[in-house]
Amino acid sequence: MSAGVIHLYNNTIRSCATNGIRTTGTGKASNNAIFDNADDFEVITVTGTLNASDDINGPGTDIDISPGGTEADDWNDAFIDYPNGNFQMKNPDSVLFQAGESNSNDSEVPTDDIVGNARTDGSESIGAWEIAGAAVVATRAGLPPAMLEEMLTLHG
Repeated sequence: MSAGVIHLYNNTIRSCATNGIRTTGTGKASNNAIFDNADDFEVITVTGTLNASDDINGPGTDIDISPGGTEADDWNDAFIDYPNGNFQMKNPDSVLFQAGESNSNDSEVPTDDIVGNARTDGSESIGAWEIAGAAVVATRAGLPPAMLEEMLTLHG
């Protein structure tokens, strides 16, 4: 990202060669899971609340996504299939579960996750995925074409 006003909510950003989020602009970043990047944040004036990072740097990085001794083990514990890119939370014991900013506190927080699961329990989960009652397993290959095209446009 470059200069300008940004508003980033409920993203999962992983394995960037430089920065997960980089901006010299202003704005807000909340409920983002940012990990396994060269550096998770390089920001100037962006405020944030309840972001999760393995580096615990950047605006509002209150949650350590990998509090154990081995980051990859923690990521495997947090996500259904971390090695193959399924970043839906594995279970309610995840540090990401219901740890985010809610729509009732910030009206810009999305009320649905990336595949349409409702975020209506009042305490949204961090990242692109909300845990559904019955686990909804989705990967990039299983997303609708329009959503996949949007992801590829945004993330290369």
